[in-house]
Amino acid sequence: MKKTLTIITCFFACLISTRAQTLFSMTAEGGSHGFGVIFSYDPATSTYKKVLDFDSTNGSYPYGKLMLASNGKLYGMTTRGGSDDDGVLFSFDPVSSILTKLLDFDYTNNGGAPVSNFAETPDGKLYGMTSQGGSAGSGVIFSLELSSSIYTKLLDFNNDNGNAPNGGFIIGNDGKLYGMTSYGGTNDAGVIFSYEPLSSTFTKLKDFDYFSNGGHPGGNLLQASDGKLYGMTYDGGSSQFGVVFAFDPATSNYTNLKDFEYNDTNLINGAYPFGSLIQARNGNLYGMTPDGGEGSGVLFSIDPSTSAFTKFRDFNNISGSHPYGDLFQAGDGKLYGMTLDGGSSDLGVIFSFDPVSSVYTQLKDFGGVDGARPYIGSAFIAIPVAGPVPVTMVNFSGINKGNTNQLAWKVENEFLNYYELQRSNDGRNFKDIAQIKANGNNGYNYSDPVAGGISSLYYYRLKSVDKDGNFKYSAILKIRKDLNGFLVVVSPNPFRNNLTMNIESPVQDNAVLLLTDLNGKSLFRENRLLFPGSNVIEINKVARLSKGTYLLEIITSQKNQVIKVIKAN
Repeated sequence: MKKTLTIITCFFACLISTRAQTLFSMTAEGGSHGFGVIFSYDPATSTYKKVLDFDSTNGSYPYGKLMLASNGKLYGMTTRGGSDDDGVLFSFDPVSSILTKLLDFDYTNNGGAPVSNFAETPDGKLYGMTSQGGSAGSGVIFSLELSSSIYTKLLDFNNDNGNAPNGGFIIGNDGKLYGMTSYGGTNDAGVIFSYEPLSSTFTKLKDFDYFSNGGHPGGNLLQASDGKLYGMTYDGGSSQFGVVFAFDPATSNYTNLKDFEYNDTNLINGAYPFGSLIQARNGNLYGMTPDGGEGSGVLFSIDPSTSAFTKFRDFNNISGSHPYGDLFQAGDGKLYGMTLDGGSSDLGVIFSFDPVSSVYTQLKDFGGVDGARPYIGSAFIAIPVAGPVPVTMVNFSGINKGNTNQLAWKVENEFLNYYELQRSNDGRNFKDIAQIKANGNNGYNYSDPVAGGISSLYYYRLKSVDKDGNFKYSAILKIRKDLNGFLVVVSPNPFRNNLTMNIESPVQDNAVLLLTDLNGKSLFRENRLLFPGSNVIEINKVARLSKGTYLLEIITSQKNQVIKVIKAN
């Protein structure tokens, strides 16, 4: 299926058996110290387990949701706690239940009070935001490199470009990150924006004006199967109780789909939505409001093709009230969520909703010590449980043949759904490159084109997945591409803002990098130390070059090489 690394936005929840998954989430309060907990919930057995107590040192009052990264760990943030009480960034191992604090937010330098969740890009980086702090106190955009845990602040919000992002990023079909801020912009009612990771380009796409198109959005955007971005605003619109909207990133067309409205003494369709929408497998969008209905919020759906709005449930204090988070569709097809209040202790509940039968089930009442009051952005994340997988891997091998790595594997006792072939350039951060349907044969082959790649050493592994979603990994296979001594590879070429090259050197050496135009005029010169093997070098001083063709010369004691490179728009 996939032969090149692409960014895929998942519109619908993955089909995983309920017995093969566990849900993880957090509460903003409760636990042994009162600062919140991380917990797991098994939908198949209704088993709830508190797996970690926040204690202020490792963070306190976590908003938002956890994110499952490609390395198998969960990543999240707390709004307070840590050395400066401005929040922490952490990873959590769901197998060992070990939390590792990766960063203390300090407000001024790296932001503070994060509310958002993360998005992971194919280069192994997590992107997130803080709602406060930074140079203007309006929050920041940052990245975290998975392999090294290096934090990089990328942008300071300054009110003109937005203020107080209370949601997270999504990765669009075009590879850009999309998000919103709750305040700032022309009308101080929030903005929609995009951020291009490769070029670090921030673009404000829409200013909310409060009255006609809503104001103060609090959740994430959702890119649905029609390519449009969908979201909600907390207030504004015709009745000033919030709206549901669509935004087309291709045309910048904004459409107000639904005004939450006031009717007599009741906000019958809900009011003040602060969470995000999800697209269920039936194609409809589902969401919640913390107010309106009978006074404690509602659960609703909206058809993106017709804008038809349906209210399914009025929350109440007995079975759960005031949901500020998001829904999640699990492998059994049901939607799972939480409320801030209500239940037997008035500390919130866990519930499920079946979109087929419209049946609401109260699953768990939070009691305080086991967690309490899941708040803004709270939602579940599913982790497949690696159960016994019916296959025996006899052999997994590969060889390089020029611009192609040829892989082969032999199996026995195969009762699988498919194989997922994954590739890495560092042996740690793997990305899917192909999905091969299991066909009952004992042997499989796959050819991976590596022409123009930026690496000479490739790592591969196989993920064997059965029909229940259980999986296991093969041993890691290494294939080295024969580069015949000194060689320079530039990728991508044409380039835009950064010129990246891989210089393979047989010995430690000094290199002179020289960039000229076609008339020989020197535009850039730099000396670099080369080590034996692969040396990846990035030149970021070429963004202002005009569109055209240039010559890149690499001079070492071993060999000189000249490469024609093209600057794109």
